[in-house]
Amino acid sequence: MIRRLALTSLSALSLACATASSESRLALTPVPESSPDLDFQAMGEVLTRDSSAAFSDWRVVGPHVNLTRREDGTWAGDIAHVNVVLTPSDGRLSGANADLHFMRWGNEVAVRGHVGGRGINVRVQPGDGMPIPSGIACRYEGNLVDCDKQSSSVRTGIELRGLAARTRDPVMPQFGLALVAVRGLSSIMR
Repeated sequence: MIRRLALTSLSALSLACATASSESRLALTPVPESSPDLDFQAMGEVLTRDSSAAFSDWRVVGPHVNLTRREDGTWAGDIAHVNVVLTPSDGRLSGANADLHFMRWGNEVAVRGHVGGRGINVRVQPGDGMPIPSGIACRYEGNLVDCDKQSSSVRTGIELRGLAARTRDPVMPQFGLALVAVRGLSSIMR
């Protein structure tokens, strides 16, 4: 009995270590050397049937998000009508009303945490998606954006344009903030 219990504990510990080792924080883009744009020029965009969010090096904008990167690297504005000032650290943006972690979890890219006390968990399965003129179309269901080409061919529902279509090497935190505004906050807004 003790041996079986010890083996079960060892198996659980091995699984926990394997899971922890498959999770890593994503690097956040550094503050650009250029001055902030006076005229917003989107470098990437995330679109669904009922929402969108576009981003550049300095801004993330859409119906449910308006964030500006300051020269000190913080992001300030609102997301889902929650005012935030987010300070970057290793794979994370955090502040009084939000805490978001940008990570690679196994094969997926994920944004997890909270905004205004509401839980956030948006996952992306990287891939080539279904090519469209401006980027790729992917399938989404629940909190998963699946850009695997085979899955996307069955059903699309979300478009990733410009730099947002670089799902294997995402531009973070901009892409993650746009995803949160479009997919992760849908339950908050309704």
